[in-house]
Amino acid sequence: MKKTATMTEISEQLKIPRTTLNEWRQAFEEFIPCEGEGRSRRYILPDSLEVFQTIAKLKQKETSTEDISKILQKTVPMTIQEVTEQEPALFMGVLEGLAAEMRRANELKEQELTIRLQEIQEQRQYREQMLERLERRNDDVTQALVALREAREQAAASSTVTKRKWWKFNGGI
Repeated sequence: MKKTATMTEISEQLKIPRTTLNEWRQAFEEFIPCEGEGRSRRYILPDSLEVFQTIAKLKQKETSTEDISKILQKTVPMTIQEVTEQEPALFMGVLEGLAAEMRRANELKEQELTIRLQEIQEQRQYREQMLERLERRNDDVTQALVALREAREQAAASSTVTKRKWWKFNGGI
């Protein structure tokens, strides 16, 4: 059997006014585990205590209500209140809304993936073009080097074996 407590008992344990806890309960109801309705509502221990303590710490740091909700969404599993026979349409509406949000999020992720894949393909094409340019440039440089070697060899071969001196030298003085 689950241990439970009333709002007054939680107020006494945490030494926080019950009215403050009631405000927090209204603002963060989906994160506070409880059972029952109205005056017969009881809060499940120790989970509800931890949530109220977390809210108290964040409020002391002057954290906004929206930021507290975001933090609680990341740290506290949301509770689903029991659905009565009168609330199925509302509950189904909420579920349909969540499903629509999930579909939209999935569509956005698919669009993002498509864009990323296109970017990757463009980068590959660019890289291939650059490689082709570099290979052509490398071939051109290689051909130029070969032509220079051949020209040097031809120049060396065509030069006369005996070189003429540019000065006249009389053998003996």
